[in-house]
Amino acid sequence: MEQLLSSRYLADTLLERRNVPRYPFAATASWHHAGKFFRGEVLDLSTDGLMLKAPQRIKKSGVIEFHTLGSIPFDLSGQVRWTARQDCSCYMAGVKFIDPTREQRRYLEENYLMDIAPGA
Repeated sequence: MEQLLSSRYLADTLLERRNVPRYPFAATASWHHAGKFFRGEVLDLSTDGLMLKAPQRIKKSGVIEFHTLGSIPFDLSGQVRWTARQDCSCYMAGVKFIDPTREQRRYLEENYLMDIAPGA
C-alpha cells in the first residue's frame, strides 16, 4: 500500500537499515521499467543504491535498468525496495543496486561520490 510520507521521515526511518551510507545528491536519471522509459530525480546516492523521485508510480519489487545519472552514462540494474506517494504529484522509491561489480562501485565512487561524501 502506498503511503503519503515526508522525505525527512523516509530518510530517518530507512537510514538505519542500510549497510552503506547514502549522501544527498541531486541529478536527473533515466531508466527502463516494465518496457517503458522513465525520467526522474535522484535525491540521494551510495554504492549500494539511491532514492528516486518520479512523477509516476514505480512498482515495488520491480527491476529497473538505469541508462543515465546526470549527464554520465550509467549502466546498472536495481530493485525497487520501497515506494511512497510524497504528494499529489510525485512518488518516491528506494532502489538497491543488484549485484554491482567492483568496477561499477569504483565508477560510482569516482564519478559521483568523491565530491559529495564527507572525508572523500
